Formats: sequence, structure tokens, C-alpha cells
Amino acid sequence: MLMMKYVTFANSGSETVEWAIKIARAATSRLRVLSTHNAYHGKTLGSLSATGATKHSDPPHGLYGAPIPNQFAYVPFGDIHALEAALNKAAADTPGQQFAAFIIEPIQGEGGVIIPPAGYLKQAKALCTKHEVVFILDEIQTGLGRTGKMFAYQHEDTQPDVLVLSKALGGGLLPIGAAVFGEAQYSEHFFYTHSST
Repeated sequence: MLMMKYVTFANSGSETVEWAIKIARAATSRLRVLSTHNAYHGKTLGSLSATGATKHSDPPHGLYGAPIPNQFAYVPFGDIHALEAALNKAAADTPGQQFAAFIIEPIQGEGGVIIPPAGYLKQAKALCTKHEVVFILDEIQTGLGRTGKMFAYQHEDTQPDVLVLSKALGGGLLPIGAAVFGEAQYSEHFFYTHSST
């Protein structure tokens, strides 16, 4: 198993998703992010753009400008063939159209507690590795023992490039989130330019 030795902290899950997107963009020098329909990743601009549920982005919420035009795309949750087609199409497109990241919840929470087919996460990780796309797992709702293992991805013997945690991390008392990642996603540019205000 790969060692994830870097962490950046945040005040909320939504912020943590923002950090994960920034980590992926800094690591790949790409902007586009792929997510899934019916997903929920938060309500800040980047995380809302990654949220594939129109109830959060249609008017009146659409007035926030999410999703950010031309930077976010969506595939059906749990459909490995749709994911492969989207990654293949992006790889064949002109430079700048490739994805920096694929962000996914191991189990869709707000989307209705939807579990993907067995093996999906492992296959998705393999496709992302093949296409040099950062595989972000949003375990804000599933992490820290909520699925019977410490992290939901451990049910499939795989590991994300970036792991996003919040909710249970603060025990329901503290506003905290964390994006955990490894050497391959480390970027001095991210660490020198990412800070709080």
C-alpha cells in the first residue's frame, strides 16, 4: 500500500474538497475535474461545481456560477464504461481538455446511499492511473469507520491518490477537514501558494 504522508487541514468538508482540487491541479498542470451525477461534494464554488446534483446548482442556486463553465464534467455513478469513455475522450482531445482529477464518493450519501458495483473503485483507480488523472476519494461521509473499515476504499483493496476527510474527523464537535495525499501529488507550488487568510 502506498504511503500518504502529506496532509493539509481545513475548517470544513467543502473546503477540504477545494484543497483536493487544488492539489490535483498543481500536480497535473490541468484544470478539468470529472465527477459523477448525483454526487455531493459541498457548497463552496469548486466543490459545488464538482457536485453532480442539479438541485444544488439550478436556479436560484445557479446564480452562484456553478458549475464553473468548461472545467467540470460528470459521468454516471458506478458506470466503469462511462468513466473509461470520458477519460479516453479527454485523452484524445486537444491539450488542455484532459482531466486533472476524478472525484468520487465511495458510497453516494446525499444522493440516496448508493453503493457502486463491487470492484468499481479499484477499476476507477486503475483507469485514473493509466490516464495520469488524480483519483480523489471523498470520504467525508464514509470515512473513519462508518462502513465497517477505517475507510470505505479498503473494502476494495485500493487506495486513492487524495483522501478527503471531515465530519467524523472532528467527532461532531470540531470544524475540521483534511486532504491526505502522497509523494506523487506533492507539489512545492501548492505548498508555497496555498495558505489561509
